[in-house]
Amino acid sequence: MEHPPSASLEEGALSLAELLQSARAAILSEWEDEVRASPKARTLERGVLLRAMPELLEYVSRLEVAPSGEEFSTQAPARHALERLHQGFELTELIAEYAALRGCIPRVLEARGVRLAGPELARLHEAIDRALGQAVAIQAWARERPLQVLGRIAEAALHHQEPEDFLHELLVALVETSAAVDSAVLYLLEDGRLHVRACVGLDEALLAQLSTPVGEDFAGSVAATREPLQIPTERVEDPVLSAALHEAGVRRLYGVPLFEDGEVLGVAQIGSREPSEFSQRDELLFADGVRRATSFLVQAQRTTRERAARTRVEATQRRYRDVVEGIDIGIAWEADAATFQPTFVSPRAEPLLGYPRQQWLDEPDFWFRHVHPEDREGVRAAFARALAEGTDQACEHRLLSRDGREVWLHTGVRPGQLRPDGSRVLRGLSVDISRLKEAERALRVRELGQHRLANLGQLALAGAEPPTLLEEAAAAMATTFGVELAGVYELLPGARAARLAAGVGWREGLVGQAILEGEPGTQLAHLLARHLPRAARGGTRGARA
Repeated sequence: MEHPPSASLEEGALSLAELLQSARAAILSEWEDEVRASPKARTLERGVLLRAMPELLEYVSRLEVAPSGEEFSTQAPARHALERLHQGFELTELIAEYAALRGCIPRVLEARGVRLAGPELARLHEAIDRALGQAVAIQAWARERPLQVLGRIAEAALHHQEPEDFLHELLVALVETSAAVDSAVLYLLEDGRLHVRACVGLDEALLAQLSTPVGEDFAGSVAATREPLQIPTERVEDPVLSAALHEAGVRRLYGVPLFEDGEVLGVAQIGSREPSEFSQRDELLFADGVRRATSFLVQAQRTTRERAARTRVEATQRRYRDVVEGIDIGIAWEADAATFQPTFVSPRAEPLLGYPRQQWLDEPDFWFRHVHPEDREGVRAAFARALAEGTDQACEHRLLSRDGREVWLHTGVRPGQLRPDGSRVLRGLSVDISRLKEAERALRVRELGQHRLANLGQLALAGAEPPTLLEEAAAAMATTFGVELAGVYELLPGARAARLAAGVGWREGLVGQAILEGEPGTQLAHLLARHLPRAARGGTRGARA
């Protein structure tokens, strides 16, 4: 492949600084391709990898034309060095990035027809060496002195679980990092406004009144621009903050934003009684300390939120259990939606049905083992509809108690939310309606009995024969009282005995033939003596065919 003929820099129309700026995109692209060979650089997103490089290339181009020893008020090498330190790069890896820059600049310019040689190439190497020297120095300093700050921050996080206590110790540690720092304030963003949550060296009670909208005044500007800011205190507009700063003699402020997952969490601010600007190292150390402290702060806030959430959940669960266990007319329960196996049952289950609560949980297929056989399909269908449709369902059914009784229950079910593992629960309330069912049955019997009696009256009015009326009367009694055996007796002459004149449920041949004796102690003697109705068990004493 042929390259265009190269010209020396003296023959070109642009200076080296201008060439570097014009070829910046190509230089950064080739530099990226080369440094991607590093395992750590390979994992970084492009924006993160290149974030400090345009400013650094600008810095190198300005150094190239500056007299030896002259510096500029820029933090490009420091920012690049600290960023790589935070990303876990070793010093050798940082130096390798400068080596890649040193090699790709001449190659890109030569591809554009400009060959660097002699004094021009030497000036470029000198500029890169000066930038690299600053980067190495700041990273070495950053590896040593901030360890003390980090130790203080870690100690504060260890001994103070509550964010409020931790924040105060954090500010104390940050203030003590530099003799130029006399005060510090930490704002946290809540509902679009910055609120003071801790301060050192200023009137805390006064600053507690401060609430700054994002975009307004000092802290609001830092949050809005997402960039550090340094100003003299004369530019502070908020009267509360201005009064606190004036009272403490603070004459200059520096603030940096706090980030959590790319979102502004708050603003950290330091102040100095000296009018001169904070040094670059003070700014970098403060910014680095804030960055490190933010992770502890976020963790402390997350722990507090989780603890509060657990407390709320536990309180809700206690209230739920109290309500559930206080239900005395039925059984509250939960069951696995796939198997309908109970996983929880309220205390009322045992006195109502006799089964220990643990048996509900341990016995396989408990529900359908004990639901009345005639009701099982209806109960199973109601449960299935609730899960399929995601709606409340209800059914009435019998459940066989431990002592063999049929207990009528009205069971309402509701599907619960999906669990993280994909499983689901079915929640239910089974209310004892046995008394209601008894009342319903008694009402039906009474209605049927009344119907029978009305029919008996109609028969009498229609002139029915006495045997027919007696048979209808016996049938009405059996229906009204829900019994299988009923009879109407006719007193015999002398009123000392009675014949079974009509009846329901008697053996064939007894009606019209069976005689109830009226001897002392018999049912007939009792009725005749008392003139009252009386129920008898076990047949009729004193009866004979």
